[in-house]
Amino acid sequence: MATKVLVDTDSTQTLTNKTLTAPTLTAAVVTLAAAPSATLDAATKGYVDGLNINPLNNGSLAASVASNILTLSLKTAAGATPSAGDPVRVTFRSGTDADGSLVTRTVTAATSMSCASGSTLGMTSGTAGRLWVGLLDNSGTVEVCVWNPLNTSSQLSLKGFIPNADVTTTAEGSGTATSAQVLYSTNARTSVPFVLLGYLEITEATAGVWATAPTTILTYRDGMRKTGDTIQIQAVIDAVTATGGTSIPDDDTIPQNTEGDQFMSLAITPLSAVNLLFIAHEGNYSPSVSNNYGIALFVDATANALAAQFSALPYC
Repeated sequence: MATKVLVDTDSTQTLTNKTLTAPTLTAAVVTLAAAPSATLDAATKGYVDGLNINPLNNGSLAASVASNILTLSLKTAAGATPSAGDPVRVTFRSGTDADGSLVTRTVTAATSMSCASGSTLGMTSGTAGRLWVGLLDNSGTVEVCVWNPLNTSSQLSLKGFIPNADVTTTAEGSGTATSAQVLYSTNARTSVPFVLLGYLEITEATAGVWATAPTTILTYRDGMRKTGDTIQIQAVIDAVTATGGTSIPDDDTIPQNTEGDQFMSLAITPLSAVNLLFIAHEGNYSPSVSNNYGIALFVDATANALAAQFSALPYC
């Protein structure tokens, strides 16, 4: 008695005077992978934990002030200190630029950094500011870092850091971290992988004297607005000709809201006190009395103009 084995469904076999024997199936036990648990990064049977969606799994940002020191901590999602039974997992890119693989670090102990009294991070006294907090992969050890994205010391500017990139940090220095747009950590690190942890909003009467707790703390999630992102756009257009006869003095004083004539207005409500407004205006103007004209921008009932521009038309 001969048998034939059909090896695939795309080929055909012609059986002549042959007998096929019935196959015998033996009992088999198929073990499916378990669902994700505290001891598994990810199961293998279609289950995926948060690591494939967000670099932070079971983690959150905490911030507190005490004795004029700002402490920034990595906590569990429930706000507890990470432990072996309740770890936080953080996924970073490989430390090699030409390697696209990912590595996951497991945090099982307290992880934080402190900004001592004197470390202003470039903030301004009495002005609300937003501090971004990140995590570093220092050869397998997860560390905390922080920076202030807004520089107001000279020309107003914003600076963010790209998530999942390599960064270089400066040591906080126990009270010497005084610059905006500089990434600070407890110890200086060079070209280490970096992910975002979140941000806090805080106002201190004296910059660098950490006495008032943050008003907002948010843990980073995919889709959260980052430094430099556009939050909202408002616009007003007026195509109707309008005239006015109240002048704005062409001198060295700040234009007042009682001078000139108002032609346009627009209301906007920032989502946060730290949001910056970019305001632009275009218009066609034709002075009838002199060749000079001025435009000024005011907010609410504040008497002084926020900005002003004077122009002189050339004589013909």
